[in-house]
Amino acid sequence: MANRKRVSISEKNIPNPATYDSLFKNEDSTQRIENADKKEERESSKDVQKKLHRFEDIKAYYLNFDRKKQISTYMPRALQIKLKSKAAAENMTLSQFLLNLILSQGLTDQEIKEAYQYEIDHPEINK
Repeated sequence: MANRKRVSISEKNIPNPATYDSLFKNEDSTQRIENADKKEERESSKDVQKKLHRFEDIKAYYLNFDRKKQISTYMPRALQIKLKSKAAAENMTLSQFLLNLILSQGLTDQEIKEAYQYEIDHPEINK
């Protein structure tokens, strides 16, 4: 019951798909693949960071960290309102305010250094 009018894809004369691409029509597909590989290497090399040693540098690193993960915290509504208003008074978001509070009063210097060392040893946790 095969459709006899249908032509196999191997028998069709299909032009080179690279000619369809008007944006990169002078580049062949292997060159585009090589460029994509180079871009991927550059991005992965950005993830490799220089290890920081001074506590002030580590604290600044966490204050300026851009790949943050979301967590949920549960507390009385009145405390949430107070925290949000205090953060707004200091021209910060609630996340920035809490991070600053944790780094300055919630964790000891040694605990922050240990967290940083863990991050260096396990870079996959930030992906």
